[in-house]
Amino acid sequence: MLKALPSFLLLLASCAVPCAAQDFWSHWGDGKAELNGYTLKQPRYGAVRTGTSVLIFVTEDFSDSLRVKADPGKHPASDVYPVLKVNALRGFKTGIYDYHVMTSTFLRVARGWPVAKVSFSSQEWCGHVWHQVVPRDGKLAGLFHSYFDGEADGTDELAFPKDGVLEDALPVLLRGWNGEYLKPGESRSTPFLPSLLWARLNHQPLAWTRATIARAGTTRSVTVPAGRFDVTVYNVCRFQEF
Repeated sequence: MLKALPSFLLLLASCAVPCAAQDFWSHWGDGKAELNGYTLKQPRYGAVRTGTSVLIFVTEDFSDSLRVKADPGKHPASDVYPVLKVNALRGFKTGIYDYHVMTSTFLRVARGWPVAKVSFSSQEWCGHVWHQVVPRDGKLAGLFHSYFDGEADGTDELAFPKDGVLEDALPVLLRGWNGEYLKPGESRSTPFLPSLLWARLNHQPLAWTRATIARAGTTRSVTVPAGRFDVTVYNVCRFQEF
């Protein structure tokens, strides 16, 4: 049985950065980061909470064996490859106390954007939580620590379908570097792993679902404090299998 879960929209600035694969390093090879700030609408405790979100994009060298940033000269060349890192920070208030959440997603700079690692942490007045997943040998290996009873320390081990998409990877996957994920007007049904934030806020173990990802046929004009931009619109509708 499939249960449709709420869909969400992704609006990506279609002209913010070069999209052609050959232009990637000419834009991202200068050691500088891209910062994007947003007004956040975050559902929590039966209400939509208002907060702020910042996405930080930057390239760096990564150690395949340790799955951490590789300092120069500390690893053999065969162990190092470039990744695009996205640090997604969210801050929002529920009643009188705040949530501070950060997800770091590391994607190898290659066609298809293979996931190298995703790590997540959350801090709020009740306590804090940490969770990471690392793909190895066709599986996703996870490790988590939490202040919640019954969730204090544990591991995940999931299959990793060849065409599987992690929600935490969407901010890079859909921006079109190294080949477009979808052409205008196209849609695709794919195995879909909800974000580590979703799993934590819902106190659910990680599990693959299915999602339909659709790209609008035309761009949309959006006005924000930084100006007016043409954006590419993606709609993601996730289905939970029972």
